[in-house]
Amino acid sequence: MRLLKFSFALCFLLSCQKNSSPLPPARPVMQQIRITSTPSQATVWAKGKLLGKTPCTLFLSSPTKVEVRKKGYFPASLALEKGHHHVRLTQKPRYLQSLEGEELPLKSRRTWGVGQPTSFALSPSGLYLAVGTRSGIAILSSTGGKILHHLAPFLECLQITFLPQKESHLLFTAQGGNKTWLVLYNWQKKKPLWYFSLPFFPLHFTLSPEGRLLALLGKSSPGNVLVIYDLSSKKPLFQRTFPKVKSLAFSPLSLPLVCSSSKKLFFWEGGN
Repeated sequence: MRLLKFSFALCFLLSCQKNSSPLPPARPVMQQIRITSTPSQATVWAKGKLLGKTPCTLFLSSPTKVEVRKKGYFPASLALEKGHHHVRLTQKPRYLQSLEGEELPLKSRRTWGVGQPTSFALSPSGLYLAVGTRSGIAILSSTGGKILHHLAPFLECLQITFLPQKESHLLFTAQGGNKTWLVLYNWQKKKPLWYFSLPFFPLHFTLSPEGRLLALLGKSSPGNVLVIYDLSSKKPLFQRTFPKVKSLAFSPLSLPLVCSSSKKLFFWEGGN
């Protein structure tokens, strides 16, 4: 009798297990995530889908990678987990329009490092040091080394110098925006005084002792070209191709200008 009861109970349990429906899967735990940005009103995207605008609150079941975008700023990627996430967007290059209708690229940066130097110059008084790098220009105190002003307008500063009579004025050549530039910049007022693009790649320049004349040696297809500018009018006074000229120097009295090649010296005393 006991054996019979046991058999009936076993059959009943097996039939219940066969006919029972599986348990519903557990719901994923949703994490509350807060996203803010500087500047605000940036869009948040994930896999091509817009999730919202900052500041916003999202509910996600698993870690998700998103991209924060805003017009005029570089996008930033975030790996979202629980908690609060804040992102600072970096502004894209701004542009100033020159008098010739060409664009001079200027970058706006909150932080800046001196980086790898390509050129440097000491001011006439010896108080300031200008350091040109592959990513901009820094004006430092020559005594303490403190950065007084930073200018990051170009991909690479090629050569830089102070004007002899005005140490607030920097003259430099630079490469940026697929062009090469000659720029006169007032670093104390933080603005360019004038600039124009060059039709050749600048190799070297030198200033006359009083700062009135600029002799610029550039690389062109026929050979090296020598151009002498009057800085007050920004007009070339002399231009000629010298295939083998490699260095320039003004005399202490401004003229003549001495140009050296491998075997010859050339003297320019004014005129064409």
